[in-house]
Amino acid sequence: MQKLANTFYEQKWPQLVAHASFYLCIGLFIGYFSSSPVYEHADSQTAELKLVVRHSGILVGQCRTPGDAELKKLPPNMRAPEICPREKSSMLVSLMVNGDAFYSGVINPAGLHRDGVLALYKRFTLRAGQISVRLVIENGKDGIQVFEEVIEAIPADVLVLEYRDAGFHLSNAAQREA
Repeated sequence: MQKLANTFYEQKWPQLVAHASFYLCIGLFIGYFSSSPVYEHADSQTAELKLVVRHSGILVGQCRTPGDAELKKLPPNMRAPEICPREKSSMLVSLMVNGDAFYSGVINPAGLHRDGVLALYKRFTLRAGQISVRLVIENGKDGIQVFEEVIEAIPADVLVLEYRDAGFHLSNAAQREA
């Protein structure tokens, strides 16, 4: 029995050494990358501006009341009092920061039938200090809506400029913490 145990360990020791060295290499790799390359989240002279647009959109056409002949052609479960279009209009967005054009584009509604939400998310890195922001939204029947504000951005600050159904909203991380 003793001889059988000795032959077992004699045959397995190269595998044990290989396993130990493999796990040692992985441990050293993880240990090095857990602390060695120093990560700096933000430059000490810049601030970040996030542009968020989320709007339900405006329908392209008007709702209409179907006639009696049109209703009779439809099955009873499909007879709605009004027939409304599904498609929504696109939205033109332009952002200017300190007089420079930062972003300009068209947001199309999501969905197969262009009937979803209009959504946009963009991030910009700016120099910290006094920042003049102008956001212009052109959306079909709503016409042109303009948001203008001058704010003081501290280094490593995150500014979030939102446009939703309720309107414009600018939030500053430094103001939220105070």
